[in-house]
Amino acid sequence: NTGDTAVIEYFTPAKSNSAKTPFKVESIAHVYKDMSVEAVAGACELEVSAEWQDVAKSVGRVDFVTGGSVASCTGTLLNNLANDQKPYFLTANHCIGNQTEAQSVTVYWNYNTGDNPPFGTPQTNGANLLVTGTSSDFSLLFLTGSLPGGLFFSGWDASAFNSTAAGTAIHHPQASHKRISFGTAKQPSAGNCPPGLQCLRVDWTSGITEVGSSGSGIWLGNPSDPGGPRLIG
Repeated sequence: NTGDTAVIEYFTPAKSNSAKTPFKVESIAHVYKDMSVEAVAGACELEVSAEWQDVAKSVGRVDFVTGGSVASCTGTLLNNLANDQKPYFLTANHCIGNQTEAQSVTVYWNYNTGDNPPFGTPQTNGANLLVTGTSSDFSLLFLTGSLPGGLFFSGWDASAFNSTAAGTAIHHPQASHKRISFGTAKQPSAGNCPPGLQCLRVDWTSGITEVGSSGSGIWLGNPSDPGGPRLIG
């Protein structure tokens, strides 16, 4: 909740004689800016269309502590081959690149309307960093907190992409509520991808991405396609 105070409650197990708590508060982040003013996305951003509403339930705003500050990015809940709804969460390396940052994660789900802070929406706290990479700017997290019901686990495709196709992004621009962007995904032209990096170029035709959109995925295909759209990076 917003305000100048925070209450932490810890209930000891029955018949416990220990006077020590199994945790400690190591740091506190104080949000001093009015987030209802700061979180205003560009006028060209698009609301998520009805066709993409279910897929959008896999997308969350992710807040985390980095360099002594609190930052916001976007991430996507992924399905796996076992289809057992384990909470794998894909975001960007330049957002979350180490375990300390991963442990500080709070993911806000279903933040779909308004530009006020999403503190009334369901949230998941904490994550472990499974793997990360700078060459393609990704981090795969395993969320350790509980998930709310009704979320969507996105399908994906890890095969090489060497063509041109319609691409879609769902994201939290300026850390505001969820938006959607449409464009064309393609391989970058020579000289537009620095050596040692793996790049994907997207030219937006409707909507755009902004600060806070970092970590959001690119889907190929549409929700009406057999098997649905596929996240490719």
